[in-house]
Amino acid sequence: MLEVLTCKVPYYNLQKNDLVLGQVIRGKKPEPPKESRMEPVHWEYMHQCWLPRASCPSVAEVVPFVGRKL
Repeated sequence: MLEVLTCKVPYYNLQKNDLVLGQVIRGKKPEPPKESRMEPVHWEYMHQCWLPRASCPSVAEVVPFVGRKL
Protein backbone atom coordinates (compact mmCIF):
# COMPACT_ATOMS: atom_id res chain seq x y z
CA MET A 1 0.00 0.00 0.00
CA LEU A 2 2.90 2.36 0.72
CA GLU A 3 4.26 1.90 -2.79
CA VAL A 4 0.82 2.54 -4.33
CA LEU A 5 0.31 5.76 -2.36
CA THR A 6 3.85 7.14 -2.75
CA CYS A 7 5.09 5.60 -6.02
CA LYS A 8 8.24 4.52 -4.17
CA VAL A 9 9.20 1.14 -2.78
CA PRO A 10 9.43 0.82 1.01
CA TYR A 11 12.90 1.78 2.30
CA TYR A 12 13.56 3.51 -1.05
CA ASN A 13 16.28 5.58 0.62
CA LEU A 14 18.41 2.54 1.50
CA GLN A 15 20.71 1.43 -1.29
CA LYS A 16 21.61 -2.08 -0.09
CA ASN A 17 19.33 -5.02 0.64
CA ASP A 18 21.22 -5.89 3.82
CA LEU A 19 20.40 -2.42 5.21
CA VAL A 20 16.71 -2.98 4.44
CA LEU A 21 16.86 -6.38 6.11
CA GLY A 22 18.47 -4.82 9.19
CA GLN A 23 15.64 -2.29 9.44
CA VAL A 24 13.02 -5.03 9.13
CA ILE A 25 14.72 -7.23 11.75
CA ARG A 26 14.86 -4.30 14.18
CA GLY A 27 11.16 -3.65 13.58
CA LYS A 28 11.75 -0.22 12.05
CA LYS A 29 8.92 0.61 9.68
CA PRO A 30 9.47 2.54 6.45
CA GLU A 31 8.83 6.26 6.44
CA PRO A 32 6.87 8.09 3.76
CA PRO A 33 8.99 10.01 1.27
CA LYS A 34 9.45 13.63 2.33
CA GLU A 35 7.90 14.83 -0.93
CA SER A 36 4.86 12.59 -0.40
CA ARG A 37 1.44 14.18 -0.11
CA MET A 38 0.08 11.19 1.77
CA GLU A 39 -2.82 12.09 4.02
CA PRO A 40 -2.43 11.28 7.73
CA VAL A 41 -5.42 8.91 7.56
CA HIS A 42 -3.57 6.80 4.96
CA TRP A 43 -0.40 6.69 7.04
CA GLU A 44 -2.35 5.68 10.16
CA TYR A 45 -4.13 2.90 8.27
CA MET A 46 -0.84 1.65 6.88
CA HIS A 47 0.52 1.36 10.42
CA GLN A 48 -2.48 -0.79 11.30
CA CYS A 49 -1.58 -3.06 8.37
CA TRP A 50 1.89 -3.56 9.85
CA LEU A 51 0.57 -4.85 13.17
CA PRO A 52 0.86 -8.57 13.94
CA ARG A 53 -1.43 -10.64 11.72
CA ALA A 54 -4.04 -11.20 14.42
CA SER A 55 -4.44 -7.42 14.88
CA CYS A 56 -4.08 -6.05 11.37
CA PRO A 57 -6.94 -5.44 8.93
CA SER A 58 -7.83 -8.27 6.58
CA VAL A 59 -7.62 -7.94 2.81
CA ALA A 60 -11.41 -7.78 2.82
CA GLU A 61 -11.11 -4.61 4.95
CA VAL A 62 -8.15 -3.08 3.11
CA VAL A 63 -9.63 -3.25 -0.40
CA PRO A 64 -12.72 -1.12 0.40
CA PHE A 65 -10.57 1.36 2.37
CA VAL A 66 -8.23 1.85 -0.56
CA GLY A 67 -11.19 2.10 -2.95
CA ARG A 68 -12.81 4.84 -0.85
CA LYS A 69 -9.64 6.83 -0.22
CA LEU A 70 -8.01 6.83 -3.63
